[in-house]
Amino acid sequence: MEQQAREQLKLLRRLEKVISETEFSWSLCLVEEDQSRKLNELAAELQRPFSSTGDR
Repeated sequence: MEQQAREQLKLLRRLEKVISETEFSWSLCLVEEDQSRKLNELAAELQRPFSSTGDR
């Protein structure tokens, strides 16, 4: 098993432990996304001109 996979598994086990030790009813959803790309998309959208018709 490669180092990154071991680290990810270790992190997931720690997360599972923390969740199981709380009194809350947790619902967990993990999503992988490129956050830097998302930030760049947001910045580009914020630089667009304002739409007077409200369609953008």
